[in-house]
Amino acid sequence: IQALTAKYPRVRLRMSSALTPELINRLLAGELEVAAVLLPEGRAAPAPLLTTVIATDRMEIVQGTGSNVDGDWKTLGRAPWVLNPPGCFLRASLIDRMERAGFTPMIAAEIHNIHMQLAFVQAGYGLGLLPARFIARNRSNNPVKVLRPASFDLHRSVAIVRVAQLGALGKAVEYLADGFRRLFEATDTPKPVKRSRRDVPAHRQASRPHK
Repeated sequence: IQALTAKYPRVRLRMSSALTPELINRLLAGELEVAAVLLPEGRAAPAPLLTTVIATDRMEIVQGTGSNVDGDWKTLGRAPWVLNPPGCFLRASLIDRMERAGFTPMIAAEIHNIHMQLAFVQAGYGLGLLPARFIARNRSNNPVKVLRPASFDLHRSVAIVRVAQLGALGKAVEYLADGFRRLFEATDTPKPVKRSRRDVPAHRQASRPHK
C-alpha cells in the first residue's frame, strides 16, 4: 500500500475490511472499484466484475504442539474446533467434508481473526483450519502440528476483483495486483508430502527427502 501511494500520489485510497460476499456486493453496487478477496479454488466473482487470481493456498488442519489428536475423521469429529464464523466458505467446506464422513465437528470458538485462531490452537483450545503460507511464516515462533486426514484437499484462491471500467485507476490497480502477487510468490510453500504418521510438525514441512 505504501509503495502504491508513493508511485501514484494522486490516487486517494479508502480501505475497508469485510467478508468476501459483502465486498463483492459493494463492488456490484458501485461503492468500490477494487477488492482483494478469498474465493473457492476455481471460482470467480460474478459478471460484470473481473477476477484476477494472484495466488492459491492450501488449507491445513492443525493442532497445538502440546495436543495429541489423531488425524482420522472419527477423532476429528469428537475434537473441539476453532473456526471462522458462519458464512466462511472454508468452514462450510470442512463441515461438509466431515459430514460426508459421518461426523459433525464441535465448534468451540468462532473467531474471524487468523492470529487469534492460531493463539487459541496453540493454547490447546481446539483444532484449527489455517493457510499453509501463514503456518510457514509463523513456524519459528508459533509452531503447530499439521493433521492430514484421508481425502482432505482444500484450497483457497486469493484474487483481485474489480469493476470493468477503471479509467485512470487501471495502472494503479495493476500495480497493486503485481505487489500482492510478488508478496505471495515470496512465501510459496512446497506441495504436501504424503506421510503415514498421524501428524506432521509444521516446522518440518519445508524439508526435502534425502536422496
